[in-house]
Amino acid sequence: MASTTGRILESVDEGKTFQLISRPTPVAGSSERCCATLFEMPRTVGSIKEGSLLYAASDFTGGVPSMELYQSTDEGHTWSFHSVIKRAGDGKHGLWEPHFSIARDGALVVFWSDETDACCSQKLMQARTVDGHNWVDFRDTIATTVQSDRPGMVTTTKLPNGSYFMTYEVCGHFQCGVFARTSPDGWNFGDPTDLGRLLRTGDGSYFAHAPQTVWIPNDGGMLLVIGQMLYKSDGTVDAVRNGRTIFQNTSVDGSGPWSPMAAPIDVPRSFDNYCPNYSSALLPVAAGTLLELATDYDEKRQCITYSDVMSMAHLEFKIAAHVR
Repeated sequence: MASTTGRILESVDEGKTFQLISRPTPVAGSSERCCATLFEMPRTVGSIKEGSLLYAASDFTGGVPSMELYQSTDEGHTWSFHSVIKRAGDGKHGLWEPHFSIARDGALVVFWSDETDACCSQKLMQARTVDGHNWVDFRDTIATTVQSDRPGMVTTTKLPNGSYFMTYEVCGHFQCGVFARTSPDGWNFGDPTDLGRLLRTGDGSYFAHAPQTVWIPNDGGMLLVIGQMLYKSDGTVDAVRNGRTIFQNTSVDGSGPWSPMAAPIDVPRSFDNYCPNYSSALLPVAAGTLLELATDYDEKRQCITYSDVMSMAHLEFKIAAHVR
């Protein structure tokens, strides 16, 4: 399953092709602004059953930013309103980029970027539900003491040792560099004022903007991180590897060295913009293969989503597909 710009797509051939199956419709008075996420429930949490699909985005309801949750119990073909996670802010201060995870205690956790607190230009927040309906325990995930810092675009993945690995960008002084931190339980990620660590390879390269992370269970497993743009240690864009690189780490907790590998899709013209290589999605599909969905401008300057599958064993590119 995939979501892009308010559409739900399905693949039944391991990501070779995708078909449009539905469009979640916001409730009356609401409209989707951007930044949607799609999540399959790996277990039952209260009233939300295992196998249900969840869809949430940055919405605008009655002139107020909101995050509304929609649920599908028929594999994405139909959708129903579930709940309002949060509603706050104004036309200039919003709620962005929700992301879901299941914590070790079984709670459904949501993270998001929040501009509605005067403390910060933007911070990361989290909340959870244990009954599958009521969102509780709202708290800061990362809220630095530097006003101009803008941590955002959080993603998490559960690791085989039971811990959780989180990536996010930090803008302002750090120019949207990709940072990371870990949690023993998927809920407690440490001191919110601690920015974590900037992810770098051995030669000092680092990503900036819109990271995604996933654990791949092949050949002992590896942790993968992708970002929109790749910079060299001197702070200049890597003209050779930009838009076509993934970082890999074979340590079970992400503490080991990071090294570059080829991405399934080339977006060599990636730059600081909402389209090219922005929030590229990674997913293990058939054994030993990695699916990527990435966006780029076509010859008509339309922002198009593409998919491709790569063999992790031989780094071979194959099964190019166009998502329409």
